[in-house]
Amino acid sequence: MCIWFEIIVLVINKSNIIFVLPQLFRFWGGFYFCFWLRAETLNHGQRGFYIGSVVFFLTIKNLRRLIMDKKGGFKMIRILFVCTGNTCRSPMAEAILKNKNLPGVEVRSAGVYASAGQSASMHASHILVENDIVHNHRSKPLTKEEMEWATHIFTMTQGHKAVIISGHPNMIDKTFTLKEFVLDDKYDRDIIDPFGGSEGIYRETFKELQDLIEKLVMRLQE
Repeated sequence: MCIWFEIIVLVINKSNIIFVLPQLFRFWGGFYFCFWLRAETLNHGQRGFYIGSVVFFLTIKNLRRLIMDKKGGFKMIRILFVCTGNTCRSPMAEAILKNKNLPGVEVRSAGVYASAGQSASMHASHILVENDIVHNHRSKPLTKEEMEWATHIFTMTQGHKAVIISGHPNMIDKTFTLKEFVLDDKYDRDIIDPFGGSEGIYRETFKELQDLIEKLVMRLQE
């Protein structure tokens, strides 16, 4: 098997050359691999080369999308969208954000009263397809493991947020309603549940989520 890497060569002077491999580790959140090749004059006038220490470069754009963990290393931004049954709002939010394929961002969804294994509602699925978003969804109940996995928990309503915080007070610092986080609105913090409504109502909810998630992406990049 042959793997091809794009190589950029930066010649500083006759004795110092830097090789940059932009494609290597790109799947790893935007890290760039680089090594330094330096020419040295050895004994008896011979010329030799040695490779300096390996250096990792991170683009500023991707740096904004990563969070430093307590040990000083990098970890992914992990977003958990939460609604009631995990069949309407939160799976649409998950699908919209996943479809953006943001490096350094992982996305899941769950429901505070969800049962496991249900598909997304018919209208939600149809509207995702209508917007060229492919999302194979199976509902999941909200668990402690899912919440611990997340760096950010975004709920659809203040009620969902209250359920999480009352049962898991240690999650308070990373739990927000989606509107609260992106709009900083003290009053209008709920996204209306389209469950049982017409396809038109689902379409309005999708558009609201789409607009909020565009703002969320901008907020995460600040």
